[in-house]
Amino acid sequence: MCSAGYWAGSSANGGIVVGGRTAMIGSIGTKTEFLDFRGFYEKLGIKQVGANATASTNKNAAFDQLIAGNAEPIQQELLDPLNEVLLSTVRANRAGKTVWATYSARSTTP
Repeated sequence: MCSAGYWAGSSANGGIVVGGRTAMIGSIGTKTEFLDFRGFYEKLGIKQVGANATASTNKNAAFDQLIAGNAEPIQQELLDPLNEVLLSTVRANRAGKTVWATYSARSTTP
């Protein structure tokens, strides 16, 4: 189960049941990822051109910094705030409801 699935299920009044030998829940968190096709398009002779409104001087600046190799602006402006909303919502939704149990398929196999 991924973060979004856990977030959605976290408000359930009952439990979140994950069973079976291939079922698992990983860590929850926030990530962004996208592909930079600029080099590919340049080889095809396609050049990206853009413009911002005069008052929109910082439009997508964090993404531009990420493309340039600096992840810090997008972490601070986008990912960290989203992650805090995710984690605080899950904590609030699961307060008093979380019971941890471990099932091992190997322990029940002769």
